[in-house]
Amino acid sequence: MNRFSNAFLITLTCFIVVVIATDLQVYASATPERKELLLALIPIKYTLPLAVWLIASAFARWKPGANRMKEREE
Repeated sequence: MNRFSNAFLITLTCFIVVVIATDLQVYASATPERKELLLALIPIKYTLPLAVWLIASAFARWKPGANRMKEREE
């Protein structure tokens, strides 16, 4: 499970980096009117991938039963 989580996080990180790089190239060659539209779309475009990345990273660090084991030790 942990290998899958790490691979998923690496893949998702690469995807986000590629999308950002592509957007920067598109933004650099856009007209002023188009730049306004692109800037308006940034929060919408990156919210979902970043939310998925945060949730996936939290699950990658979460170990089921860790709290129960701590309670048993005490």
